[in-house]
Amino acid sequence: MHRWNLCHKHKVPSTNQYAKDALCQEYDVIWTTNQTHGKGRQKQDWESPQGHLAFTIILPFPEKFNDLAKLPLQTCSTLHHTLLQHFDQTTHQFQIKWPNDLYANHKKCAGILCEADHQNKKVYVGVGINLNNTITSLSAKLQTTATCLRNETTPSLNPEYFLNHFLENWNLELSAPSTQQWLYHNQLIDITDQNKALKGRFLDLGCHGELILLESSGCIRPVLNGTLRKA
Repeated sequence: MHRWNLCHKHKVPSTNQYAKDALCQEYDVIWTTNQTHGKGRQKQDWESPQGHLAFTIILPFPEKFNDLAKLPLQTCSTLHHTLLQHFDQTTHQFQIKWPNDLYANHKKCAGILCEADHQNKKVYVGVGINLNNTITSLSAKLQTTATCLRNETTPSLNPEYFLNHFLENWNLELSAPSTQQWLYHNQLIDITDQNKALKGRFLDLGCHGELILLESSGCIRPVLNGTLRKA
């Protein structure tokens, strides 16, 4: 069981970047509800207005590549479980969108960014979740595709309490949710990754977080990364 060292910052550009610049140590956790320049996958901007919970946990670099590859799955599973413990499941349908997003009632509410530092032998696991910000705090473009949990329930949650609960669940090494909890499972999907484009049926997930794709040719292909859309 890990002993986490929580460090709250009133305001930071990015919790992942702060963790790198400050040379944070293994099992440090940097968190804030005021992140001004968050980043998502593929260096895209990540909106995180006041009230949005952003945190980064620093982990030792794993010895095996498979253990590194499954970190997004482990993080998604832990966050999914924590959300289910805090919100009414009769009014909230939480699903994971492979490889690193959480959806609430079919709209995005959280995202995960895992960054490996081979030189310093650390991994930075960044999480951003629309916990206490409101939908009007997001850009007009995001308001059509994202949701904020404060819009879905009252009262607002104590962010440090929620974070501690997430870390407790991480220590439990929870198993991945059933395939029913994965967005677009058993449906036709498109996956793009740089210059590669794939299409097929989302069959399952492998033990290291890889998506198992059934192509029209009948070929079953494991996919390690990419951007998923419903076909």
